[in-house]
Amino acid sequence: MNMLPTLQITQINVPIEAFYSKYSCPELTDTNDGFCNSVFFGSVEGTLPITEDTAVYSKDISKVGAIVKLGVLGFSTHSVIFTGTMTGRIGKILVDDRGSKPLGTFEIVQHSFPVLDIKVNNNEDVYVMTENCIVNVADKDPCPNKVTCQDCMKSKNPACGWDIPAASCQPNVDNVTEWLPSVGGQCLQIEAKDLLIHDDSRNSYREERAVKFKFDPDIKFDNVFCQYEYGGDRLIQAIQVNEYYECSLSLGDEPFTLHLVLTGGVIVSTKINMYKLSSADSCQDCVRTSGFWCVKSVSCVIECEDCAGEFDFIGPDMENECPMIKSIKLYMSHGHTENLRLEVANLHPFKLVTVMLFVKMSSTTDLFRSNYKQKAPNAHAKMYLQYNNSKIDNSTDIEVYRCDNFASCEECKYQKHQNYQCDWCGSCVTTLNGGCSTPESCPISIYRIVPSFGPENGGTLVNVSGKNIGYPNDNITVIINGAKCINVNVIEASTVLSCYSGSANIVGLSNIVGLSNIVGLSNIVGLSNIVGLSNIVGLSNIVGLSNIVGLSNIVGLSNIVGLSNIVGLSNGVTISVNGFSSSPVENLYRYESQLELHSFKPDRSIISGGQKIQITGVNIGYDGSRYNIVFCDSSKWFCIPCRLFKIVSRTSFICSMGTSRTIKTLEQLLVVIDDNTQLRLNRSFLIVTDPIVSPLLAEDATVFKSGGVKFTIQGKGFSNIGTVKVENEDDEQCFIKSDTKVICKAPKYIEFDFERRKRSPRQHFFVAFDNYVTSLTVLYVDDPVFEKLPDQTFGKNLNIVIKGQRILEGAKQEEYTINIGSDGKCIITAITNFNITCLPPYGKPQTKTEDAIFILVSV
Repeated sequence: MNMLPTLQITQINVPIEAFYSKYSCPELTDTNDGFCNSVFFGSVEGTLPITEDTAVYSKDISKVGAIVKLGVLGFSTHSVIFTGTMTGRIGKILVDDRGSKPLGTFEIVQHSFPVLDIKVNNNEDVYVMTENCIVNVADKDPCPNKVTCQDCMKSKNPACGWDIPAASCQPNVDNVTEWLPSVGGQCLQIEAKDLLIHDDSRNSYREERAVKFKFDPDIKFDNVFCQYEYGGDRLIQAIQVNEYYECSLSLGDEPFTLHLVLTGGVIVSTKINMYKLSSADSCQDCVRTSGFWCVKSVSCVIECEDCAGEFDFIGPDMENECPMIKSIKLYMSHGHTENLRLEVANLHPFKLVTVMLFVKMSSTTDLFRSNYKQKAPNAHAKMYLQYNNSKIDNSTDIEVYRCDNFASCEECKYQKHQNYQCDWCGSCVTTLNGGCSTPESCPISIYRIVPSFGPENGGTLVNVSGKNIGYPNDNITVIINGAKCINVNVIEASTVLSCYSGSANIVGLSNIVGLSNIVGLSNIVGLSNIVGLSNIVGLSNIVGLSNIVGLSNIVGLSNIVGLSNIVGLSNGVTISVNGFSSSPVENLYRYESQLELHSFKPDRSIISGGQKIQITGVNIGYDGSRYNIVFCDSSKWFCIPCRLFKIVSRTSFICSMGTSRTIKTLEQLLVVIDDNTQLRLNRSFLIVTDPIVSPLLAEDATVFKSGGVKFTIQGKGFSNIGTVKVENEDDEQCFIKSDTKVICKAPKYIEFDFERRKRSPRQHFFVAFDNYVTSLTVLYVDDPVFEKLPDQTFGKNLNIVIKGQRILEGAKQEEYTINIGSDGKCIITAITNFNITCLPPYGKPQTKTEDAIFILVSV
């Protein structure tokens, strides 16, 4: 294999927002903004054009971070690609002629700091650079001596490998092809087929057979010899024929071990079984043992010339051309004779690639006598086919079922959709031979709808659960409060459907003509609130106004019937399956009208985004609904998305602000719910500058390695931030004390996976101010240690002195607390780097022991 071309990543020094108009990125998350939202988004460049599109590596980047830098360590037989990530980790990928695979897991170079560059020096050293360190990550341990190939494969040094002729673990200094890299993890293997032998052959009478084999990996050897126990020490030279090697050996009917030998000795061995020719009674049995299957005579022979002049034969490595059954399973109704449609392939006398056969089979009581009594379970068997006096190798499952085993309509309909020829005609009967010519529908029951309410304009994805509500391929209609559901899908057969609610908006009553002439209509309580009713004329075509209280006394309305058909005025859910409808079930779903936006807070976010905005209003919170939320300027050309974060209640939800290109005053909040409902609120929203974060003061920059010590971050603009979090501290957020101060707890010290000669105790970690992320540097010191207290009696006003070391090197006095027993506090009165003096409580603390009292020091 040729050495891979050198690769490099070119950093692009332009604002990241310039890419948004040219490249589409997947939806970002709160915890990982992905590869595109990074200044490291660059191009992979090399000296040769890219001619293939095969993926070398593709994995989830949520844990290790996006890959941003590459370095290639190339050898004559393979290459190792070093991949650097946004989170300061290094991974390795082996690439050779056979493909690619990851080597181990990603290891930490510098915690949380992006890999800036990878340089390979003299094809030996691999230097990785981050913002604060340069590390040589190459594994240069010497190759192990006097080991087997399996031991050699355990070496992580990519320069080491197994020299097959020399039978030693060493670098491939001579660039020979008979060498296996240790990082590949695979020793030489041999693939050889079992063999056929004529029936009259015995151990005393042997015949010459050609043993065919090939190597894995596919290595070409100039001189390789065969040796086996029946041949003694004699070496028989192998001849390469296409992709195989062949040796002509004198063999009997017993298995033997084949040894392959180079000048240095045996390099690999394998066992080969011998079979009598008469045992190969099918095509696949024949070709799997290096035989040839004669298509016309349907017989197995050792040499293709033995097919008696036939040109059609199936040879070794042609198993897929043997006749085979392709049908997975067949079904038959008990007590009936029926035609079974069986799919087969490669029936060669007809030269057809795939044909369909109709095999007539009767499920007689003789065949399934042991399985069939009244209400007996279904019978299962294997079906084999004879093919010109030879069997087709594989089989198909066949199940014989009884429709009368299914007592309920629901169960009968379910089995119908499981390929059973059953249906319900007062009982479950077969549909074969004209049975059950007029199937009955099962009673439909509707139990619930989730969610149980949504906007009146529809578009909400709902799940409807019930019984007998439909199967795949059924004609199903769902009506919710008069509105037809859209895109009905069967989620669980018979029991769960999904659909998008239709619009139940009653807007448009003003178009009905002629209501103004009806005497006395103005006296109906509340009717004056219906928008546009004064313009309605001609109610003669509307059905059902008689149900409105008090309308019966209005002159001329006695013939008006059926306003209940207007969408949205009815209250009930109905389901129709194949023309059979259920009775309406009320109070399962409610369409919400009068959706309004009232306010939002806070009213600002930084340029980097991430601020959580709580939006309040009337009927705006719907679990499971789809939200499109944006803040726009007055022109609506400049908009910032706010991704839904959480539904708080019916009147409130929270969204997370996106990033902006600049500071800006936005004038409108636009919310679209389920594509159909649009809401607007005219109110100002400010995009302000990102905060300014100062380096830590000396008194805050030294902490213990176990973390947890509080430190103060100083700067400006913190009042514009919603949350401040230190990396890897998911359970507890920082406390924003003022516009200029934030109190956080230091994270734990992270050990590196690569040793360096001189390691600084300083370490960097990230702090996120909403979506603005910056790094801070602290000096980590060893945790304090304390001496065991001597046995002593404590009393009122008697101080306790706790001795130790490094007490104040990574924390202040206010960071320490001392607990005595399970409920006592010891008040610290003095502290130095070597001891703590504290005053115990007046009363005896509670303890689980009678005499001994434990003291716990926390920092």
